[in-house]
Amino acid sequence: MPDLPRYIVGIDPGLMTGWAVLRHNDDDTLTVIDSAELDMYQFGERLTDFLDVNKDDAAEIQIVVERFLITEKTARNSQAPWSLMVIGVADWLVYQMWGEPDRITRQGPAEAKTLITNVILRRAKTWHKGGAGHANDAIRHAVYRYAKLGLRNMWDT
Repeated sequence: MPDLPRYIVGIDPGLMTGWAVLRHNDDDTLTVIDSAELDMYQFGERLTDFLDVNKDDAAEIQIVVERFLITEKTARNSQAPWSLMVIGVADWLVYQMWGEPDRITRQGPAEAKTLITNVILRRAKTWHKGGAGHANDAIRHAVYRYAKLGLRNMWDT
């Protein structure tokens, strides 16, 4: 088994931002430590608090955010500026805390949704109840990142 980070923070940016912190346990299961749907200001506060509490454990933490690409369709999407602002907030806060500008991993929305379905989130006992699905999308990004790093079959138990 590869050496996996203890925590992965998943971020689904938007007007309502999905937030999730997952912990990798010694038995190769995952635990959702925190999940929520937050506005940009609440998100900034939550990430600041998390980074501050864990400032000495940077090697044990990875952060993954849904990639946001600007296309012709972007101009028609009212969510577009919020997503970009949330990503900017995350980049800045991580840089301020750890001084590493490229510390955040970006994933396309289809990457995570294709492999990590709602059924898998439920089987892995990582499902967030309530909200509009943004917290589950953040969880999905974190689970997908663990899978990319080598954690397999965590939902088969």
